[in-house]
Amino acid sequence: MPEFKKFTVQERVRWGDVDAARIIFYGAYIHLFEFAETELFRVVGLPYGVMFDELDIWLPRVHLECDFHHAAQLDDLLEVSAYVGSFGNKSMRINFEVRLATALNDRRTKLRIKPSAAISLVINGYK
Repeated sequence: MPEFKKFTVQERVRWGDVDAARIIFYGAYIHLFEFAETELFRVVGLPYGVMFDELDIWLPRVHLECDFHHAAQLDDLLEVSAYVGSFGNKSMRINFEVRLATALNDRRTKLRIKPSAAISLVINGYK
């Protein structure tokens, strides 16, 4: 099985993504995954406009699973990596990793969030 290259974006934890204690709402990570995924496809020459409009390829999500070990906090700079975990004829799995880009203190140097999102490819209406 080939090993796929990781693509990484950096994004800060925004005010709208935290609670009153300035800790990230876990659902906000899904937006971060989407940012990394969008840029992953863009860098390989398949921006969503091309995939959806020209190639008629759709990417419905069928499964999302996350393990949270530590919560990011307001204004943390995160590195969000996306890479293809597996690729088949009708489906693919995109893996994501989130890490703290700048160690604000030693106890939170790694967030260790390793979600995996299974994405089903729909090409020309056939699954």
